[in-house]
Amino acid sequence: MQLQRIFRRRFFQAAFFFFLSASLWSDSPLKDPGIPDGELAVYREEIEGEFSYFTEQVSVKERNGSRFYEIVSKSDDEITTLRIEEGTMLPFSINTITKGSWFVSENSTVIELIADFERSGIMLLSFDDLPYLLRGYPFEARTSVPVGFLQSSEDDDGIFDFDISVRFVDREFVSTADQQIDCYKLQLRFRASGVMKILNGMVPKTYFWYSVQPPHYLVAYEGSSGAPGSPKRHVKIVEYSDWAADSGAD
Repeated sequence: MQLQRIFRRRFFQAAFFFFLSASLWSDSPLKDPGIPDGELAVYREEIEGEFSYFTEQVSVKERNGSRFYEIVSKSDDEITTLRIEEGTMLPFSINTITKGSWFVSENSTVIELIADFERSGIMLLSFDDLPYLLRGYPFEARTSVPVGFLQSSEDDDGIFDFDISVRFVDREFVSTADQQIDCYKLQLRFRASGVMKILNGMVPKTYFWYSVQPPHYLVAYEGSSGAPGSPKRHVKIVEYSDWAADSGAD
């Protein structure tokens, strides 16, 4: 089950990298949510009746005079380290180490921007970035924002186009760990064209819930656990380092 889950996730990411055609991007719509140094969250994950836990911790660091967020996500079989520029919310490094019963695999992507570029949406290194970048979503605008990849090329073949976006759905309360958390609900929207249209009916609806109270931490997730056709994955937060400060906030 462990290896199958890892394969599904890697296939899903690889498929989008291979088939996504690029666009030009202008200013990012994302806003820095002001994540505090040392923020810690614990989540419970459920896939087909199997439960597991993972932690996410944020450190605020500096390189070449610029600050960035380093987010470390740890589960029993995987450690992912993601680095995102503070202010722009642009990811520039992701490293994932996966441990199985008979193997260890490591996957890294690091980019360095050598020129200005245009962007009008959310820019990813992989889908692992998305839950963190959405903390900077323009919630008050209640709009739809396109999603693209930093590694895609303007020369990519458009025959396999995917239209990916995130839209605001609603504001609602989520119950978890004796907490009632006021949340913004977002939906990831996916539409394939060309020969890949067959995937449209295989991708389940995907939702994210973020706290209304800044710094807009992820409260819950519901959606795919991997490649199209994979079982649903449900995630809820069970511990948060600053609940005492924001539990009664409006």
